Amino acid sequence: MRKTGIEIHTNPIISALFGGVIVGTGYYMCLSAESTAIGFDVLALILKRKFEWMDVAVTMGIINVTVLLIGLISFGIVSVICGIFFTVVQSFTLKLALKYRGGLSINENK
Repeated sequence: MRKTGIEIHTNPIISALFGGVIVGTGYYMCLSAESTAIGFDVLALILKRKFEWMDVAVTMGIINVTVLLIGLISFGIVSVICGIFFTVVQSFTLKLALKYRGGLSINENK
């Protein structure tokens, strides 16, 4: 492998922390614009439409952790722990942003 002269070494937990905040903010922007990222957020929004009491951020977190746990055999425990930490940070960021905005309203007529 050819080296480019630039090497970046990061702590996986710090990367998961910053990544979770950035992705959680991005999901907030998508949901605020009544859009999706065409991922598991679609399933969370469908469930929110059927069951108004469901929390989109928590539902997305549960789905993501489930997928990570299924991948435990393939990716190993360290990767899954970092992924779960990322998911918790992302879900917390999204939940906080939605709470600050006043919640998520889903227009039934669309």
